[in-house]
Amino acid sequence: MHAMIPASSGMTLDLWAFLGELAARLWLEGTQEFFITLGVGALLGAFTWWLARYVALSFNRHFAFKAQYHAFCALAAGLTIVFALLFVSLRYTGSAAREIVDDWEVSLGQNPAWAESTFRKAYDAVYALRDADGNQLEDFTSHPHPEMGKATLIPTNTDEAKRTAAEIYASEAVDSFRVNHPLLSAILWAKSESAQGTIFADMDRFFKATGGGGRYRAEDAIGLAGNEIQRELAKQVPRVVLITRSVLVVLFLIVQTIIFGLLIRSALADIKESPVPKLRGR
Repeated sequence: MHAMIPASSGMTLDLWAFLGELAARLWLEGTQEFFITLGVGALLGAFTWWLARYVALSFNRHFAFKAQYHAFCALAAGLTIVFALLFVSLRYTGSAAREIVDDWEVSLGQNPAWAESTFRKAYDAVYALRDADGNQLEDFTSHPHPEMGKATLIPTNTDEAKRTAAEIYASEAVDSFRVNHPLLSAILWAKSESAQGTIFADMDRFFKATGGGGRYRAEDAIGLAGNEIQRELAKQVPRVVLITRSVLVVLFLIVQTIIFGLLIRSALADIKESPVPKLRGR
């Protein structure tokens, strides 16, 4: 069973992991580009700081900039720098996502509990298969249930048995990816159907080569599922980058509008709080 992680928490963790990988790709694959972007971002940040101050003073020329208002300007400038780095680093979405998928494959391949659990589910699913007369489709006489604690195999002499086992391995692998990387899975629309056909073909080749004997390696199913996710990734990356950049621009503008609005509000409030000089009589 997968460890249950709250959806929002898992999505947030995956977001930070993805952003971290994007930053790493920008640094490793485009170091010069990183420094150029950082320099341009710093200049834009300085301009944003000046603009925030200028806008506030436009509403109140006597507005006194205290520490908290300087903090607003610094926040606007800092967000500009971060925005510039993220906007550029999104061009490395493909390689960042591939690195994450590769790490997932290695991690799941070294998880014996997942392999055993998936094998049992495949065993039970094939065991439950029946032919048109209601007879068990495969002969399990010399293949005891895994709970017996003995070495056992899943008999897969029929295409239906192979297909059933392939469906279990594919869906379990993709479900594991969805649980561990909910954000990336949602972005890439990870599906198990494409992986099922690939794993079925590989199982068919494996069991034909072994004469129906042997135990199909979970690592092979994981690798094939990972390859299918990578294939989906390659097709969807341009769309993902375009959408993500558009969302990033909108969020940036919204947050900056809020910061500028708070500064303007403070400047206007300062006018009301300042004492109005009394006019002298004639």
